[in-house]
Amino acid sequence: MNSDEVKHSQVLEITNILLSNIIEQSKIFIATFSENNLQMIYEEIREIESKNDEIKRLLTINLSEGIFSSIDKLDLLSLISQLNKLLDLYQSFLHKIDLYPLSSDLESHTLEMHQILIKMIEKIMKYISTPSESFQVIIEEIQKLENQADEIHRGFQKYLFSIIPENESRRFSFEQSIDALLEGSIDVTENLAMVVISIVQQLNLSKQIKNKYVD
Repeated sequence: MNSDEVKHSQVLEITNILLSNIIEQSKIFIATFSENNLQMIYEEIREIESKNDEIKRLLTINLSEGIFSSIDKLDLLSLISQLNKLLDLYQSFLHKIDLYPLSSDLESHTLEMHQILIKMIEKIMKYISTPSESFQVIIEEIQKLENQADEIHRGFQKYLFSIIPENESRRFSFEQSIDALLEGSIDVTENLAMVVISIVQQLNLSKQIKNKYVD
């Protein structure tokens, strides 16, 4: 494996670590959310956030070394951008969730969206680990999950406007902002999946070309 291939592999490994950390954060949230112990969530997640900051720094350093000859630079920049957006959105959600008492409807909605987010991220990680799998299948599965999340989001919006009384503007604003952060995380994850697929396809093509000429 030459130096370029090593760096390519490192980029995908770092991406997988970050995605794995987001899943860990999500599962910690789900496990403790029902107990309404948000302080426990913060304590466990703060350490993961610190690790993520260091991992993002390593990813940026790898990119700045500029030897990714077989990968489109814009794809690499987009990879870092989408990862940053996903981490920022999810961290904003975690730090905002306790600003106002949670309704049972918001609790159910939050957990439902989390399950979809985890499934989407797991599919991205699986594709990174087994790039031989058909990328068309991965795209269809990701889009199916994103469409499912859209339906849930639209249903929650109807709930917001039909159930919450007009005089509870603070509650309305809070629940709407939580929904927006969750929906944003889903949308960014879909974008991230497309970027990862593009990068993996470029790497596969590069290997095929190299093997052809080596043989």
